[in-house]
Amino acid sequence: MHGSENTHSIKIDFVSVVAEGESMARAIILDMDGLLLDTERIALRAFQHAAASLGFEMRQEDYARMIGLRSEDIAEVLRAIYGPDVPAEEMFLRSDARYAELIETEPVPLRPGVMELFDFLDRHEWLRAVATSTHTERARFKLGKAGILARVPRVVGGETVERGKPFPDIYLKAAEPFGVPPSEIVVLEDSFAGVRGAAAAGMRPVMIPDMLAPRDEERRLAAAVFDCLGEFARAAEGGRI
Repeated sequence: MHGSENTHSIKIDFVSVVAEGESMARAIILDMDGLLLDTERIALRAFQHAAASLGFEMRQEDYARMIGLRSEDIAEVLRAIYGPDVPAEEMFLRSDARYAELIETEPVPLRPGVMELFDFLDRHEWLRAVATSTHTERARFKLGKAGILARVPRVVGGETVERGKPFPDIYLKAAEPFGVPPSEIVVLEDSFAGVRGAAAAGMRPVMIPDMLAPRDEERRLAAAVFDCLGEFARAAEGGRI
């Protein structure tokens, strides 16, 4: 279920051309894991370790069902996968502990095109924030370890809102300082829950697939789908976003 297929589907109603000499306010909200940071595979390893310690097998397609969700919502998915008697909370706690060990001891790699994206955002002075299901403190640690925390002035974690993705709450909270209508805010996401949440917020979701290839629903909701962040940056630079 890797997002490796070619997925170029820019919709005409998303294209905006700015006349020469004219400026336009821009704002963007970024997911973190699987979008900026190549950490979903680290999380998969942690869940597989935790599941095995309890006598269960965690397949990649099982893990994919949890991508984009907050920790509070993962137990429900685990019960759907393994049945009502699975020790869901214990499995999550063990996976979380293992994940913490891995991100402490291993590099936190960037996804392709991250620096190209930030260079574009800096050149054109786009307002920006990270909206992640991860707890804010851990998110800031990972962004710092990856070397990009200084390029993100606002980080909004999953614990700051009552409802996680796919509800719109975290996107609306992340956008509070922007002073920009939701319809003028681009949201970059790699998860189904993220695309749905951004669309529910009235924003412009753009999907950059990682472990999940877009389904028909995501293609319908997304303003565009790109293979990597660099493709998005080049499209935006060319006036196609």
